Amino acid sequence: QASGVSYLDQLFSQAAVEGISVLVASGDAGVAECDSTTTPPKLQFRSPNALCSSSYVTCVGGTQFADTSNPGAYWRANNIADYASALGYIPEGGWNEPLDSSNASQVAASGGGVSAYLPTPSWQTGVGVPGTQGRYTPDVAFSASQHDGYFTCIAAGNGSCVANSQNSFGFVAISGTSASTPSMAGIVALLNQKLGGAQGNLNPRLYALAATPSNGVFHDATPASSGVTSCVITIPSLCNNSMPGPTDLSAGLSGYPLTTGYDQVTGLGSINIANLLQRWSAASSVNLDQRGLTGSWYNPNTSGQGVEIEVYPDVPAAGHGFLFGGWFTFDTTAAGGQRWYSLSGDVTNSNPLATLTINANYGGNFGLPPKTISNSVGTATIQFSDCTHGSLSYAFTNGSGRSGVIPLTRLLSNGDACSVSGTAPAVVSDYLLSGNWYDPNTSGQGFILDFSPNQSFMFGAWYTYATDGAQIGGGASQRWYTLQTNQFANGSSALTNIPIVSTSAGVFDASNPVSNSVVGSASIVFQNCNSMLLAYTFTSGSNQGLNGTINLQRIVPLPESTACGL
Repeated sequence: QASGVSYLDQLFSQAAVEGISVLVASGDAGVAECDSTTTPPKLQFRSPNALCSSSYVTCVGGTQFADTSNPGAYWRANNIADYASALGYIPEGGWNEPLDSSNASQVAASGGGVSAYLPTPSWQTGVGVPGTQGRYTPDVAFSASQHDGYFTCIAAGNGSCVANSQNSFGFVAISGTSASTPSMAGIVALLNQKLGGAQGNLNPRLYALAATPSNGVFHDATPASSGVTSCVITIPSLCNNSMPGPTDLSAGLSGYPLTTGYDQVTGLGSINIANLLQRWSAASSVNLDQRGLTGSWYNPNTSGQGVEIEVYPDVPAAGHGFLFGGWFTFDTTAAGGQRWYSLSGDVTNSNPLATLTINANYGGNFGLPPKTISNSVGTATIQFSDCTHGSLSYAFTNGSGRSGVIPLTRLLSNGDACSVSGTAPAVVSDYLLSGNWYDPNTSGQGFILDFSPNQSFMFGAWYTYATDGAQIGGGASQRWYTLQTNQFANGSSALTNIPIVSTSAGVFDASNPVSNSVVGSASIVFQNCNSMLLAYTFTSGSNQGLNGTINLQRIVPLPESTACGL
């Protein structure tokens, strides 16, 4: 049911925010995952595993070795000293064993399909992804067939692995996606160990890595690798996850075919563990304790909203900093208007994942002393795959049930002030003007500005309230504007005629088209790297006729040893 699927999705989203990687087996009934019988029923219907359908779950399907045509090409005749027998990588198809040892029809294939209740996540893109009909599963796959069974020690199954009086012992062979999923769990344990911390939701990074096949992270299961010379979708085989009928292979339910890239049988494919550890490490080692992550970040699919970030490195101690962000977005309906939240939390140079508190700020009045109310309304995690890409996972705890993952792209160049690993290089430029600015007399509102001398551009967000915000109360009291100009240059002591832009008609974390209108202009005069004077005039909109000046200072001044280009 839709309510149950939604509940599970929210549960798993909270796990992701807490840095927990959730892995679930895609199921063992092929395209008809809801069928729980051993013998295929007469009536079958397409149905993916609801537990696996959450975008916060890495769904693990099954593959099967395609080695029967020439076993000698892949296996040694005798085990070597460490009992290894495989000569190297063995080509794979989709796990599908439609016949048991007695040649009777059975339910035994990699589960997969598309959710009827959950949307396609923004990160689930790439070659082979069918479209945007819903959340597609699985994400990855490992060997799951009885043909490639896993040897395990289960005393209750007469396989205790304890030698008897004849100095012999027995194993138990297991199969299915419940056997392949622990393989992925072992890989996650290696990732956590190598990187010194939990990785949270793996999926955005997995799909990003799959976008570059040359990195060798995935073994793509295709019709060619399956060894099936003529793939017919109505006949269950290693090139699909179709199901047989009770007495006839071709009388069952047609599933999904293997394809180049992603498919709904094996997902992105199986994983080359060594390559994944190498590539993941390189993509996960962004030092969060560096000023170079300060700037404007947004999801190109939901332009018109985004996050302004400033990192205060080594505050309060070396290697331990603080991140503050302003999230400018909208209500959950277009009629609800603008909304903004503040994000804050500790960052370190050893953990690529930071946990942030989401605060909502209400009740202030435009340009007047603070009467604001700030409440914690959720938690988020943030991480960066490099200096221009990252992701923000969020889960609201205020009863709204909102949760999701926002892929982040940097809007403006930071002038090489960021490093993907280690400590970023020292930079002396007006990029260092980027960050949080406010008037202490009206704290609770302010500006987060992003300066890019390389692009001669300044972008900023002004977080404030309606003129009668205290009377309005709640989220409707909030207002935000953006400041945008391409007249900025390194060493500029003043900026004039900066358009003040009002954005409307958006929907929270959605791709609804927005409407932008210039409602005034501003000018900036820099006194030094830590103070400026901003003058504004509103010529239209709800603040039409308002004008004034604001003495702004940085919330945390730049250290004396660091200088902007002024």
